[in-house]
Amino acid sequence: MDNLHNVAYSVSNSCLHSKQDKRTSRKRALIERRFAVIKKVFNSAHVMVTIVARTLVKVLSSCFYFNFYQLNALKRKEVI
Repeated sequence: MDNLHNVAYSVSNSCLHSKQDKRTSRKRALIERRFAVIKKVFNSAHVMVTIVARTLVKVLSSCFYFNFYQLNALKRKEVI
């Protein structure tokens, strides 16, 4: 009986992990494209600035530029 219990537990546990992985990947997919665009288009993958205020300005400007980039892409597709 113990072996049967262990098999049933491992099956339900793997099912739980696969559901959790799907939830995580859905949430992660929303932000991954943004980071990819910031990295490739704006060449802003690694910030060489060490002062916190300057780093904040660089990261915020990258986000600001991404929003303009996305707006331009939506205008080209005539969504907006």
